[in-house]
Amino acid sequence: MIKLFLQLLRRDFLILRQEIVAKIINVSCWLGPNIVIFNYVLPGLGIEQTYGVFILVGGIATVGLFTAVSSIPELLNDIEDNHSIYYYLSLPLHQWLTLARYACAFAMSAFAVSFALLPVCKLLLWNLLDFSNFSLLKYSLIFPLLQIFFGFLALLITAYTSSIVQYEKAWVRIVFPLWFFGGYQFPWRVMLERLPYLAYINLLNPITYCLEGFRAAVLGQAGYIDFWVCFGMLLLSTLIVGVWGVRKLMARLDCLG
Repeated sequence: MIKLFLQLLRRDFLILRQEIVAKIINVSCWLGPNIVIFNYVLPGLGIEQTYGVFILVGGIATVGLFTAVSSIPELLNDIEDNHSIYYYLSLPLHQWLTLARYACAFAMSAFAVSFALLPVCKLLLWNLLDFSNFSLLKYSLIFPLLQIFFGFLALLITAYTSSIVQYEKAWVRIVFPLWFFGGYQFPWRVMLERLPYLAYINLLNPITYCLEGFRAAVLGQAGYIDFWVCFGMLLLSTLIVGVWGVRKLMARLDCLG
């Protein structure tokens, strides 16, 4: 059973390998302007250059989110039209494992696109991106966990998105608010100072822990939620989102089938 699961993942990897260049170009078209504007242009308006690094690290942390979510239409199209998913569900493999494989494929795509971004940005920015507080241990723990979480979050969103037509609504109503309130442009402590009630509510947002934990690993702990709290909450969020997404998608496919 495990062998079959790994073979299916290998198939997904071979397909991903054909698309990886296009995905990296897409990411570069988004991250590149961020590097230029926040690190070289906005300091001319009096914004500290360290804010550009703050934004850049947050962008690297969440590239996997957008990569995973961008794979949702392909799975929706298969559920609606191609129905190859039903063939995979007929294989001698637990149904939950078959569906979890899609989340793993999403995570694999997110990982492939984002794993080289930090070292590349270090080469481009050099002294601007200070690694004096960088923790390899923390980075090695949280980076793959981020991609796995994003993969299962994309699966959960798929389960609740009735059609490709509804995909845009899911992006606007779910993905964007989670990302924007999660702290892409600000650390959680600033929200706590300005809007404490909203900050405490925002602790229910798993993207908060993604960004705070990743920045703590790369830029140092000072000013961010404790790394180990972020890591633990992200583990818990991955478990909840994973079980929820697989169960919901199983129920949906049973209804359709």
